[in-house]
Amino acid sequence: MLAGQMYAADLPFGVFITCRFDKLWWKYPQSRAYRVALFDTGALLQSFLLVSTALGLKTWLTGHFYDDEINRLLGVDGVSESVLLFAGAGPGMGAVFSPKMLSAIAAQRQSLV
Repeated sequence: MLAGQMYAADLPFGVFITCRFDKLWWKYPQSRAYRVALFDTGALLQSFLLVSTALGLKTWLTGHFYDDEINRLLGVDGVSESVLLFAGAGPGMGAVFSPKMLSAIAAQRQSLV
């Protein structure tokens, strides 16, 4: 569901953040409603990051996922409510770089020597 991103492997937990666009459009009947959705998402994510960091957890945010599959999993229709972002946290796997990237860096380092 997270498009095969390596950071999702063995991720202890994660949260999909959704937006109820129908409620936003009712409250803000102009194009600013989408802006409010993004501001609210940012504020929620900041709290998630602060709490996770205070608990000693590594965090990972992404907007790269398969929307239709996630919406179906969450039971939302993708129109009046849809997933916007994913936030994951946990102790982490240690390495930030993928094995392919580490090999490329090592090869480049060897060529400079």
